[in-house]
This record gives sequence, C-alpha cells and structure tokens, in this order.
Amino acid sequence: MLTSKTFGYAVRGLLYLSKEASHDKYIQMDVIAQRIHAPKHFLAKIFKKLADAQWIDSIKGPNGGFKSNENTLNASLLELLLLTDPNDPLDHCVLKWEKCNSKRPCPFHVHIDPIKSQFIKVLKQTRIIDLLDVNIRNKHSFLKDI
Repeated sequence: MLTSKTFGYAVRGLLYLSKEASHDKYIQMDVIAQRIHAPKHFLAKIFKKLADAQWIDSIKGPNGGFKSNENTLNASLLELLLLTDPNDPLDHCVLKWEKCNSKRPCPFHVHIDPIKSQFIKVLKQTRIIDLLDVNIRNKHSFLKDI
C-alpha cells in the first residue's frame, strides 16, 4: 500500500485509546501493543511522537501510560501520516525511481498520480473520530476485538 506500518500502528493505537477514553485512565504500553497486535517497542516510539505532538497524553512510572485527549479525535489522517512518516511516502515514486515527478514521469506516473491525489484528499478529510463513527455503525468492526 501507499503507507507504512508506522502509520497503520499509529491509527490503530489512536483508535484504541479513543475507544477506551470513557475510562479516563492511562493505559500501559504492554496492553495497547497486545490489543492492537503491534510490537511494543516500535509502538512506544510512535506513541512518544504522538505525545510530543500533544495528540495523546502520557505519564511515566508504574501507573503510567497513555490516554486520548481533545486533540486525538480531531487528528486528520494526513497530519498523522506526515507526523509518523516525515519522508512523506506519498511524495515518492511507487516504482522507486529517484527523479520521478510531473516533469519527468516514470512509466507508471500518469496512472498512479490521480490515485495519489484522491488518497491525499481522503486522508486530509478523514479524522480519527470519523473512523470511530464508522466503527460504531459497522456491526462487524475490528474494534470489537480490541
């Protein structure tokens, strides 16, 4: 796909924290990693970035962990992608050609460029709360399992 595992783990982690927000308690990294099926140490690095950007709250110590805050639900997926993948994967050639752009397109560029543009539009318009809303309406949601 066009995004990284880092982005996928970040989205899943934010969805989990948002789903658990009613408990108003900090959730430990071990629990989050287990529930979203992500490697704990890799997820911890992602969550540090999210906490530094103030998209989630964190607290250290034996009773520490992470919880969602008012910024969590309003995070757009495009902002999240740019935070988790600073070398914007949507700006790179899917064939991995170094100099692919609209002036020097690779053979696949004319086919993939409109798809990328639409994907960026969807990411910009979609927030974490939108994904939670879809989850609530979907009886067969993956969030039921976490």
